[in-house]
Amino acid sequence: MKKLLVFLCAMSLVFGVVGVAGATFYEEYSGHQWVNEGQSYNFGFDFWFENLRVDTDSNLTLTQDASGAQNYEWGDVTLFVDFCAIDWWFYEDADITVTAWKSDGNAGDSFALDTVHFNAYWPSNTTYNYSYEFTAEQVDAFELWGWGNVNIEAMPAWDWNWNNFFITKVAMEVAPVPEPATMLLLGSGLIGLAGLGRKKFFKKS
Repeated sequence: MKKLLVFLCAMSLVFGVVGVAGATFYEEYSGHQWVNEGQSYNFGFDFWFENLRVDTDSNLTLTQDASGAQNYEWGDVTLFVDFCAIDWWFYEDADITVTAWKSDGNAGDSFALDTVHFNAYWPSNTTYNYSYEFTAEQVDAFELWGWGNVNIEAMPAWDWNWNNFFITKVAMEVAPVPEPATMLLLGSGLIGLAGLGRKKFFKKS
């Protein structure tokens, strides 16, 4: 009987951990796109349906797609962009914005995420790994329709510095808020194991 209780508690804990850690949605574009000063490129993301509204006008290709996020409440949303500098020593400036598109295809809420300053010291092939955590308001705007557009532009620099760089990856990850059933499994497993351990401790003492 005791072994059965330990087994059931362990299984509840395992399924709870898997449910909390495994329910993420991830989409990624990868490749190489040279961005000259003043140029911009768009990357579409859709976490509701597979292979829908995901497109780019760059040379990058969609290497990982996701769907089904409309069935969950969204928690953390993170944008990942990998840059590689083309200049030998100058800093680069990239302006990143997001538009949360409406379901009818018209533009919804647009918001500037960040202006990134970096130097990956070409030609050493080093990459600048950039990430951005969406604010709660930005998550709400993006979650409302489940899809949006990320725009990356090379910002104008001073006269004698050409601001240009490579984009090698653009990705986004949505981590849903754990469901109550998942948290109940995790909690019951922890409480059960803690109770068994406490009982064993008092028996020894």
